[in-house]
Amino acid sequence: MFLAHIPTVKAVNAGDELYSIDMADQSSGNIVNATLSPNGGFDILAVIQQSSVDSSQIHWQSLQGPVLQIKSLPYSLPYKKTNATLTVISIPIVSPLSVLAASAC
Repeated sequence: MFLAHIPTVKAVNAGDELYSIDMADQSSGNIVNATLSPNGGFDILAVIQQSSVDSSQIHWQSLQGPVLQIKSLPYSLPYKKTNATLTVISIPIVSPLSVLAASAC
């Protein structure tokens, strides 16, 4: 799960696809939640291939779309490694978008 900002005036919606050059024409992720940012654009939560985040820019809707600005989550996700596989063992209930909205007030 990644927190990011999309600098756009167009409406961003859950389910919108994300693209990166390393995945060619295939989607590298999807938006899970989106909200207007107090600074303009949209703040989003997205599921994105880690390899795409590590190797290239992530774009909204197409490879020609706006580039996401990846941000740090306001909390850490606890995990354990088992045979080189990352397994999330718990997920906080508080959405980082609600934390951002509360801090903007």
